[in-house]
Amino acid sequence: VKKANSFLVLNAMRNHASITVEGVMDATGLSRPTVLSILKKLIDDDLVTPLGTAQTDSGRHPVLYALNATRHFVVGIDVDGPPINLVVADLSGAVHYSATWTISLTEPGEQIAAHMIAEIDRAVKQLGIKHDKLLGIAVGLPAVVDIAANSAVRISRLPNWNNFALAETIAQHTGVKTYIRNDAHLLGIAEHSMLAGTDNTLYVVHRSGIGMSIMIGNQPYEGAQGNSGYVGHTTLVVGGNACDCGSRGCFEAHCSKRAIVRTYAEAGGDALSYAEILNRATDREALAAQVLEEAGSLFGIAVSNLIKTFEIYTVILGDMACDEQHPFFRSIALSVAQNLQNYTDRKPCIQIGGLSDKDFGLGGCHLVLSKYFAHPKLRLQ
Repeated sequence: VKKANSFLVLNAMRNHASITVEGVMDATGLSRPTVLSILKKLIDDDLVTPLGTAQTDSGRHPVLYALNATRHFVVGIDVDGPPINLVVADLSGAVHYSATWTISLTEPGEQIAAHMIAEIDRAVKQLGIKHDKLLGIAVGLPAVVDIAANSAVRISRLPNWNNFALAETIAQHTGVKTYIRNDAHLLGIAEHSMLAGTDNTLYVVHRSGIGMSIMIGNQPYEGAQGNSGYVGHTTLVVGGNACDCGSRGCFEAHCSKRAIVRTYAEAGGDALSYAEILNRATDREALAAQVLEEAGSLFGIAVSNLIKTFEIYTVILGDMACDEQHPFFRSIALSVAQNLQNYTDRKPCIQIGGLSDKDFGLGGCHLVLSKYFAHPKLRLQ
């Protein structure tokens, strides 16, 4: 019960820049003696700091308290392949350090892990802290994962990394608990945290591959092993393009950034990056516009199928690298509307995600914070 009450007070502190004892009592329903006792313990543990007094019209000025957000830090790592993004955030979720680097798809797991560990060490040194101030590390991988085993089972785009014990390797070096999750799941958690008044969302991330996070009642639905929303490898075109997973016609084999780059080159275009193809379409180059329109049409079919399956109408498209006025996004939105017209009169909300690439690691940070601030389970003895 004491732990549960401490959880209530900590979350009240977390949700307010500053708060009085009375404010904590109102937010938690706890008595004054209980709140005062818990605050004293949190101050002793350096988790809460007195900030001075609040201004009132009469009587004594109540003391203001705030969460000491820099008492601990959390690390989130997002792996797309080739880019990797790392973020270090405090207890409030504010970013204090970020870094991005690229890897070769042929690198073995040991080498990729060494890069991650070196960047964590660099961040700790730059922030002037020690590893014991890190609450946890969460790594998002473009993989089939087993969250019970805390490992990646298969990463189709990184064949030399399959079954590598990444969590154990990082934890052994840093002494910090490390979690393994699907990359889209962590990105979806971060994106959903930016939305107000929306309980249910589908987050579809468009990058080297394609994945999805499902948020229901403000909670991520992970599935049996942590792989719900593995839409990139669902069949979109029967007998279509070959995919890294060994199948043909997968969603990501036709619509991912890599697929768009390949399709553009095979159609006679220059060897361009995805960003350059987007720019060519903006400049009204016919080939770029055609390739993106065809990919967008298929993308929209996939999204409309997801809306029909889950009956969730808020869909966030992440890592698109374009705005909602771009022809690629408009072709997706149009395709969704066309494929839903005989299904419902309700208009779906399709929008571009708000995360920038330097913030992609925030999903891992949010996962670690959710575990730290988790409500303890009470049991009858």
